[in-house]
Amino acid sequence: MIFADDAKRVHARRWTNRQSGSSAVRESTSSVLIVSEALHETAGEDVRRLMDDLSRGIDAVWGSMTSPTILTADAPVFTINHHTPGAA
Repeated sequence: MIFADDAKRVHARRWTNRQSGSSAVRESTSSVLIVSEALHETAGEDVRRLMDDLSRGIDAVWGSMTSPTILTADAPVFTINHHTPGAA
């Protein structure tokens, strides 16, 4: 994916499942990190809505534990907790 503004300036590039087969999400995958970044005027609201939608969708389809977090200057760290499939 390429993120560009209306002036066609590229701000970020993300290669989605294209770098290698080892990074693809599949049935044996137990942990996934999804990163969303935004700087536009409604970014805070939009990212929160995206997190909520993704969490609901992931939980509905896979029954997975999600840990949605927004990093800020005051809270710049997210710790990844690895969950064992089937564990509560």
